[in-house]
Amino acid sequence: MQESNLNETIAGVVVLYNSGVEVINNINTYIDQIKKLYVIDNSDSPNLDLVNQLQSFRSIVYIPNIGNYGVADALNIAAHRAINDNFTYLLTMDDDSRAPSNMISSMIDFINNYANPEELGIVSVDHSGSLSADAYKEVNLTMTSGNLLSLHAYQKVGPFNKNLFIDHVDHEYNLRLYLNKFKIIEITNLKLNHKLGTVKKFNLYTLNISYISHNPVRLYYFIRNAIYISRTYFNINPKVCLFLLQLSVKEIVKSSLLEDHKYLRLMYIKKALSAGWQGRLGKLS
Repeated sequence: MQESNLNETIAGVVVLYNSGVEVINNINTYIDQIKKLYVIDNSDSPNLDLVNQLQSFRSIVYIPNIGNYGVADALNIAAHRAINDNFTYLLTMDDDSRAPSNMISSMIDFINNYANPEELGIVSVDHSGSLSADAYKEVNLTMTSGNLLSLHAYQKVGPFNKNLFIDHVDHEYNLRLYLNKFKIIEITNLKLNHKLGTVKKFNLYTLNISYISHNPVRLYYFIRNAIYISRTYFNINPKVCLFLLQLSVKEIVKSSLLEDHKYLRLMYIKKALSAGWQGRLGKLS
């Protein structure tokens, strides 16, 4: 695949949720690297200033999905549109992510030089934050933003699980890629600039502890989905499932010791544990 053909094979998607106009600055970091960008708006109500600016881009297709049906639903809408529009790959981006200027060209260079490109499910930026002497690494899990998803793999594996709604949607999909023998590759010199959540600080004597804080509803989805995924896929990849459960235990401990509104958080945790174990998914009502 030649550099001149890059824009002809790759579409992108960014999902909005009550986003501000500053998302335009983030989109500008990758819009010229792809042919078309599907902007799926999951907001409670549209930001008309933002919508007007988005519609001024010739390569943007704005798709209102007002009412928030979850990130998986939005990703599926974009994937189906991209397939119908005859694209080969779909770049998935968070609304707060900024891409390096060489992101897509580096990904395509990797694909061109890979012995069996049909085995690739996702080629991604490096989400580890660590330095590596290797040019790339095969991973079990990667986050959604900065993924170049093979639409061939998507059609084999199936859509994102919209019943998860939000949180671990990417990880569940990673496990299905693994189950279907597709590889997930992170290119180690590609990094995104993006936010991981609200950072809070806690002082304990001479220790200054910083941590990512989730609101109680997000905490519910995080724990519920981790439990459901672990029960569903434990025999497929126990290492990944134990990792997801470990993350949930950390969130429970953090909520019990560091966070405010502890009683409310513990109530949501209790609901999440029950729902995840029983497989009760969907949007929290």
